[in-house]
Amino acid sequence: MVSLLLRYTKWNKYSFAALIGALEVDTRLKNLKVSFLTNVFQDIQQALDEEGFCVVAYSILSTQFLNVKEEVKKIREKFKDSVFLVAGGPHVTARPKQVLEAGFDVAVIGEGEKSFPELLYKISEGEDWRNIPGIAFLESPDKLRLNPPEKIVNLDDFPPFSPKYGLFSPIEISRGCPFGCKMCQTPRIFGFKMRHRSIECIVKWVKIAVKRGYDKMWFVSPNSFAYGSSSGRKPEPEKIEKLLKSISEVKGLKGIYFGTFPSEVRPEFVTKEVLDVVSKYVANDRIIVGAQSGSQRILNIINRGHTVEDVYLAVDNLIDYSLVPDIDLIFGFPFENDEDRKLTLDMIKYLISKGCRIHAHIFMPLPGTPFENYPPGKIDSKTKKVLGDLARRGLLYGSWAVQEKHAIMLSKL
Repeated sequence: MVSLLLRYTKWNKYSFAALIGALEVDTRLKNLKVSFLTNVFQDIQQALDEEGFCVVAYSILSTQFLNVKEEVKKIREKFKDSVFLVAGGPHVTARPKQVLEAGFDVAVIGEGEKSFPELLYKISEGEDWRNIPGIAFLESPDKLRLNPPEKIVNLDDFPPFSPKYGLFSPIEISRGCPFGCKMCQTPRIFGFKMRHRSIECIVKWVKIAVKRGYDKMWFVSPNSFAYGSSSGRKPEPEKIEKLLKSISEVKGLKGIYFGTFPSEVRPEFVTKEVLDVVSKYVANDRIIVGAQSGSQRILNIINRGHTVEDVYLAVDNLIDYSLVPDIDLIFGFPFENDEDRKLTLDMIKYLISKGCRIHAHIFMPLPGTPFENYPPGKIDSKTKKVLGDLARRGLLYGSWAVQEKHAIMLSKL
């Protein structure tokens, strides 16, 4: 059986937890040897000394690509073709040819729960893997072959994490997004139709995590308050209640964290009907709301699908339920003007007065999105001064200074 080495980092730990969970339930791979690269060259050499061949897997964010490219170049120089390099993740789905030209043998496109185990099985059996759906590879230096995925993944068919290898993560409850914001990779990777893991399946995995000593649970969703919604465009409070009530009944669970990191909610979903439900069950006292801008013109350009007034109403509703709003805002859109910036700064002033905290981001031209060819986000001096002052006062958080550098890098890819 093939030896699999994961280039595991804090940036890809959630995606690998799900992927290794998918390998864990594939009975064909029960003898698969999985290990984690900590000292890259030493660990690969050890695997080759034992097996003579190994598969090394990366999950790549667009902001990581240049560093990965340099590392893979060194791996190729040192180990040649005795290492089979596989890549997946957002950047790979957006730019498979670029990734393959960097030295990878195969790119896994989009969802990997089906194609990645199949690829490993074919490799381990010495079979031809080139017809596997959902992968891409170079047939020649200039010719990309991309096999479309067969169909989208049913979340219930795969674990959200891997108990066997101790890779626990927040449980992904929904995937996909119907709104299609033009700066976002999510619907371009997972589709514009929202899918939900069933309540029975979620409860099953909560119980497994609790038995392993995890008494608090977090959840992953593009919009937590859309759980159960058939369209993904309006909340269905009764389905949220059924989910949270069922989770709360798991013995040994002490806290449900919902609508907070690592997820957020859309402002128009923060209704009194939803909060009537959520406030009864959650342990978190903060809810992260994706506002993105105080300018309606900007919201329209980015195809956000909600209004500025929706943001203010969401804040008022959360405060009525004694929940503190953390408001996501994106700065430095290349098409914003002075009036847009003023409106966003006015919004910030108001939100701070209401007790909100601001989560600041910089516009990044992410590959695979309609805005991928736009200039990198850059904050004007006045806004930068305001953000710095708020950060020093503990009223704003986020890696916006780092993201500004990342945006420049992304524009050069």
